[in-house]
Amino acid sequence: MFRLAMATHRDWPALCPDDAPLVPLLRDRGIEATPICWDDPDTEWQKYDAVLIRSVWDYYLRFDEFMAWFDLLDRLRVPCWNPSPLCRWNARKTYLRDMAAKGVRIVPTHWVSSQERIDLRRLMEERRWTEVVIKPVVSAAGDRTHRIPLTEVTNGQRILDQISPHNEIMIQPFVKDVLDAGEWSLIYLGGRYSHAVLKRPAQGEFRVQEEHGGETHATTPPIMLIRSADEIAHQIPFDWLYARIDGFEDQQTGEFILAELEALEPLLFLSYADHSHERFADAIALKLLQHL
Repeated sequence: MFRLAMATHRDWPALCPDDAPLVPLLRDRGIEATPICWDDPDTEWQKYDAVLIRSVWDYYLRFDEFMAWFDLLDRLRVPCWNPSPLCRWNARKTYLRDMAAKGVRIVPTHWVSSQERIDLRRLMEERRWTEVVIKPVVSAAGDRTHRIPLTEVTNGQRILDQISPHNEIMIQPFVKDVLDAGEWSLIYLGGRYSHAVLKRPAQGEFRVQEEHGGETHATTPPIMLIRSADEIAHQIPFDWLYARIDGFEDQQTGEFILAELEALEPLLFLSYADHSHERFADAIALKLLQHL
């Protein structure tokens, strides 16, 4: 029987509810899956055939420690999925710059290096952005993400000046379509499209995450969006097991605009689609057989 460590964090030591059904399904496929907190100092990772990266949702708060953990897995030659080079690349939102260089349409972004001071009013006026979203390059779940209209740019400058001395920052125009049309998440398991959800923010909020009051609904996206997401998935570097492709539908052209490519620790919304846990378990089992 294969031994698989399912990496999580201390708030979900037994895995988050969306992932927990995988454990018995993997057992049925000859895989002993054990949830383990990624920062557990007593774990002998080399005793496992592989590590499945799942709900390691505190990584951005302890970024250097988390990267050092990947270094440890590499030294021990313990394979992980998604693989450590992909996780390192995906942990910093600068990956969007790489995807744009491959022709993927992203939200226009101004990148600000650490210690660089930006005149936010000038930037917004030069770009003709009436509202922007500011967030660190390393962040998750809407943490330290701020929506700043031009009418509140003075306060926005203060926020930017507080965050930027210690973080690389990205500044983007606010995509108003998210308020009405919502944000799509298309989930890929074993390299193939599996299912999708549509997320909408709560009244008076712009972040779609459920921890910020957002609502999530299972639904089928237009075929054009699936095809666009397929093309994005083909641009993911390295070998990979799972991914979540988040974005918006351009209401004028129907084109998909990439907001986030989640290949490190995304919630995969498995409970929103029939048989998705089984599909993921099959994909995990196949990956183990192929690489061990």
